[in-house]
Amino acid sequence: VLSWLKVTNNRSFFSKLESLDSLFYSFIGAGLVGFGKPTIANGANFAYRKKVFEELNGFAGQQQYASGDDDLFLQKLTRQKKWQIRFQPSTKALVTTTPVENFYEFISQRLRWASKGPIYPNAILFIQIGLYLFFLALLFGFVLSFLQSQIFIFFGIAFLTKILADWLIFVSGKKHINFNSNAFVFFYQETLQILYILFVGIGGLWGQFTWKGRKFTHGKVTQRKPETGDRRPETGLIFF
Repeated sequence: VLSWLKVTNNRSFFSKLESLDSLFYSFIGAGLVGFGKPTIANGANFAYRKKVFEELNGFAGQQQYASGDDDLFLQKLTRQKKWQIRFQPSTKALVTTTPVENFYEFISQRLRWASKGPIYPNAILFIQIGLYLFFLALLFGFVLSFLQSQIFIFFGIAFLTKILADWLIFVSGKKHINFNSNAFVFFYQETLQILYILFVGIGGLWGQFTWKGRKFTHGKVTQRKPETGDRRPETGLIFF
């Protein structure tokens, strides 16, 4: 069972962007479950039976990666075709989490998410590559439009197509959940998304980053944080 995840909006402009981003992820995840193609999940609001986890050998083969245990386990469940997978649309099932504290943490979080790309199934990887190339074309189109004005028309059409597609997802999803976002925040998020995805798409695969005291290189753990007396897991996954 999957359900909504919402980053708390503490009224700062940056938290508004992250809140909108988190709900888009939930909207897409819900839509994929509805189409019978469960693909993405968020460990903060993802529940399954312990016996299922044990039967599929849990996160075996994934422990060295910075991210992806939730998505990859959901995809493993989907391939087995033995269990029902549902999205709970009730807002009573919504889970909230706090936003990152600064831009550095925001980028580190996105680098961690991007680092799991190569371990996804080929079909999903091809879609990710296609979206990345589309965003790259948008950036080059914007730059080249200053040199040749005719290119601006093609850039404008492509950019408006992206905005329209995302807006339709947003409108379709927000009818299930009480969430409002003004047009300025939505447009700013659409623009910023292109820039940070182009950066983290490369950085997550080839760069180094730190998340929760652990260092990662090429998406894999290279240095763990020192042991402490706190043995609580850092995952938000739930067993029952």
